[in-house]
Amino acid sequence: MKKGLLLFALVLGCMSMSFSQLLLVDNFDDPVYNTVGAELDTTYWKNHSGTAVATIGDGLTYAGYPGSGIGNSVQVGPAGSSDYNRTFTAQTSGNVYSFLMVNVSAATASGDYFFHYSSNPFNGGTTGIRGRLFVKGNATADSIAFGISFGSGGTVFTEMAYLVNTTYLLAFKIAVNPEASDDSVSLYVFTAPDLPTSEPAIPAISPVGLASTNDNDGGPGAIAIRQGGSNQPTLRLDGIRVTTDWSTGVLTSVGSHDARPSSYALEQNFPNPFNPSTNFRYQIGNAGFVSMKIYNVLGQEVSTPVNEYKEAGSYNTTWSAAGFNSGIYFCKLQTGLFSETKKMILIK
Repeated sequence: MKKGLLLFALVLGCMSMSFSQLLLVDNFDDPVYNTVGAELDTTYWKNHSGTAVATIGDGLTYAGYPGSGIGNSVQVGPAGSSDYNRTFTAQTSGNVYSFLMVNVSAATASGDYFFHYSSNPFNGGTTGIRGRLFVKGNATADSIAFGISFGSGGTVFTEMAYLVNTTYLLAFKIAVNPEASDDSVSLYVFTAPDLPTSEPAIPAISPVGLASTNDNDGGPGAIAIRQGGSNQPTLRLDGIRVTTDWSTGVLTSVGSHDARPSSYALEQNFPNPFNPSTNFRYQIGNAGFVSMKIYNVLGQEVSTPVNEYKEAGSYNTTWSAAGFNSGIYFCKLQTGLFSETKKMILIK
């Protein structure tokens, strides 16, 4: 009976996640990798071109946003050439949103892109890049415009309505149609204290697509940070949250769950699906006893990767499933009143 109840609870958790998936979170707060001036965390971010991006100073802030004021921020420009990507579970239908805080200090009149979607496994070629996020500046170097493009299509920009040295919250959306090559991207730009809890009817840039592009070879499954070229901007970005629905991106709690401190989180394991090992990244806001347990689909506990007292902070844990059969497993993190469960798939 107890096993049945546990299985029921895990299934409910999985059902909840199917409606509101937090696919990826990075506040650049890992104490090992994301120190001032250090190379971007290469445990999760993979360099696929050029040299290192550095983390710098304090994180950006945006009132009410869950990623505000946590950890550091990533510097793009003014010099160097590099591209880093991080994958998440590919989405073959529905919407994917990337929320991120951006503060631009300089941008050229021609503009260039600094962030984009791709596939999983990562494909940095023209057919793999789903959508690009741009910024350009005006002649007096005090105003900027954000822009987006899809595939190899042209770039559409907002009005030159935004200021340098100001933190904005961007929501970069990709709509995935599994039946045809007509995926599209759109962009929302917010100025504090504006933080809508539901998707506004009118974006800053309406959907942009390219029907001739092979845009659905597995669906979006990666994001990338880019710097390079003569037109690259100088900016900081922080608080990346990739989700399948709007509210999960901007709220610290979803649905009927009680609100929890934004400093508590269990990220989706990486890679997923996996064989035989996968990594978990989690964050705890207060010191205390922490347990991480793995369950099979029958609700049976099969492994305990973490079972100890820990100080507040961010941690990485690797779980090896070398002795387990292929199938669906659940990872549950428990500390104090905080509890979160993630579904994962082992494929051998």
